[in-house]
Parts: sequence; C-alpha cells; structure tokens
Amino acid sequence: MWFATGEGLSKYDGTKFHAFTTKNQTSKSGSNIIEDNFDRVWYINFDGYLYYVENNQLHAFKQKNSIGYYEFGIIGNKLFTIQKNSIEVYDLKKLKKKKKIKFDNTYFKATHLSKKHFYVFTNKLLKIDSNLNTTITSLPSELVITKSIVVESHLNDLFIVSKANGQLYKYSNQTFEKEAVL
Repeated sequence: MWFATGEGLSKYDGTKFHAFTTKNQTSKSGSNIIEDNFDRVWYINFDGYLYYVENNQLHAFKQKNSIGYYEFGIIGNKLFTIQKNSIEVYDLKKLKKKKKIKFDNTYFKATHLSKKHFYVFTNKLLKIDSNLNTTITSLPSELVITKSIVVESHLNDLFIVSKANGQLYKYSNQTFEKEAVL
C-alpha cells in the first residue's frame, strides 16, 4: 500500500513503512498516487512537482516550473502534466516529451483523470484521449466565472460542482446539463 505523508511517499509492506525521499524535493507532502505500466509509482507534491519511485529510489521528474498543485494523469503509456499555458504529454517508457497542447490558463480551474481521458477545465473543457485526440467544449457561463470546482467521473459522464454556489452539472456526449440539486 502506498501513502503520501508528511514524511514523503511511503510504502507499507504489511510489516513496516518505508518512506521515499530525495534531496531534490521542494516538499514531501503530496497526493495523486498512480502506478504506471512500468511498475513505477508516481505522486505530486503540494508544490506541484512530480516524483516517481523506480528500483526502490525516489526520482524527481524533470519539469521546468510548477504552476501549483494540479492533478497529473497517466493513461496507457502517456503521462499528462500541466505547465503554464500548456499540457505536456510524455512517453512513459522513455520519459521524453511527446507533445505540447497549448491552452490559455487565464481561467484555469482544475484537471481530472478518468480511465480513458484527461480533462482540463479553463473557460472551456479540453478532453484528451490516449491517442492525444482533443475535444474542446465551451463551459456553461456559471462554470466559467467559478474559480473552484470539484469533478468526479462515472462511466462516460463527468459531474462538476461549483464550490461557489453548489450547482451541479453533468457532462455527457460533449454537452453540459444543469442538474437539479436536492
């Protein structure tokens, strides 16, 4: 079992805990733990920097900068990260940048990972699949002006809640529907 703690990324083997740290870390606490197809375990610290464990050692993923803590994504053999005004996609086998998808982060709110897609919320929704096909859908105006949202996925649908007013939206088939809140 893997945990992100104040001591860094930790693994519990059934008997004891082992904390993974490296001297390059900007901070140890983080979240968003994901195992890739190459048995590496990834997490992002709350400063927005990615790290991975390989061969029982923690390594810093090479990033230019951080724009803060935002969920990264792994789909198949691709790693999706957020940088200023772009989504950077890496080949996980070689850990090399494969593509840079530009977007205006003026209205940047959140990212979300489902089993098949990586989503980026700005004043639009960018939906990226494992083949790097990108679909762009305009957000409802209430979500554009909301600075903070919570996103959850279920099957092929997304559910988005505005933290400002609690309004719930369902995103399905490239369409947003306002849901009645009980």
